[in-house]
Amino acid sequence: MPCYYHPDRDPIAGCVECGRLVCAECAMEENERTLCRKCYERRLARSATGMYGEERKDPVVAALLSIIPGMGQMYNGEVAKGLILLFIFIVLLMWMLDLTPWF
Repeated sequence: MPCYYHPDRDPIAGCVECGRLVCAECAMEENERTLCRKCYERRLARSATGMYGEERKDPVVAALLSIIPGMGQMYNGEVAKGLILLFIFIVLLMWMLDLTPWF
């Protein structure tokens, strides 16, 4: 069987994801595993985005935003959780500063 991309060349390995046979020019190595071009490009595209295609968030930015409770969660897309944490923080801060009319 010839290389999937070059019918005139002999394959040296098979792609571990799709099973296509590839020649030396088409074989892409990743973590000591051989991938064909398409699977390698697909993997690179997936690593730039999250598991479900959403853009990955920078963990450093999330940590810096977490100085204000709930902001890091909102940055990461967990808006409800962030709003709950922010609300609790505001209520506790108002209580500590004796600004609450209900305590």
